[in-house]
Amino acid sequence: MKPMVALSVKTWIIVSYSRIQHVIIRESFWQRILELASVSIQTAREIETSTSYWWRNTPTVPDLNLEDAKKLRDQIICISNKAYRPIAGV
Repeated sequence: MKPMVALSVKTWIIVSYSRIQHVIIRESFWQRILELASVSIQTAREIETSTSYWWRNTPTVPDLNLEDAKKLRDQIICISNKAYRPIAGV
């Protein structure tokens, strides 16, 4: 039996709301022309290992309508702030 070669890769990354530090909307040149954007979630781990291409290794929702990307960003921030308020001194 020969091993099968995957033609595409699907990756699921689950991030706890408590680990979210930044929600970033990124627009490439072509995304701006098409009014699209990608939403990236940055956690403490990505900040520690950041490179000039940090968005390639972070959880990202690609190619959303720009308005939908802004709504998603606001919703993630709202839920994260309600559920996990920072504790002073920690």
